[in-house]
Amino acid sequence: MYDIKEEDYEGVVDQSRLSTTKESSSLQTQLPVLELLKDFMSGKTVFRNIMSILLPGVNSIVAERSSQIHGQYLENAVQLSLEIIILVLEKDLLLSDYWRPLYQPLDIILSHDHNQIVALLDSRMVGLVQLLLKSNASNSLIEDYAACLEAR
Repeated sequence: MYDIKEEDYEGVVDQSRLSTTKESSSLQTQLPVLELLKDFMSGKTVFRNIMSILLPGVNSIVAERSSQIHGQYLENAVQLSLEIIILVLEKDLLLSDYWRPLYQPLDIILSHDHNQIVALLDSRMVGLVQLLLKSNASNSLIEDYAACLEAR
């Protein structure tokens, strides 16, 4: 899909090291794949959306493929999501050393244990976990809290 060469990301890396007050570059001048890598390596919106496509699992996708009108589109979305993950996994180690500590390799982002994060949240604020489970906001808060813990 995209083929990133060494000179493509060197400019972005060099610009990001110049100054923290100056933005490294605008979204319009960066390659879309670099923005995608940044999003994945920080566990942000695109990463969460792609994971929400993949999380239901094979059985539900197979069931929806045969029983729903949108089943074929869902299968295509899963295929494209997996291709994006493969693209990120191919390139993330190359860039993670330059972008640390804000960005981490995708395998580290994927390895977060939600149970440990829930226990840590519960220990810091009693009753928060039960409230979050009732409001169905727990997954996004757990992911955001994990990102905050990594940034420390």
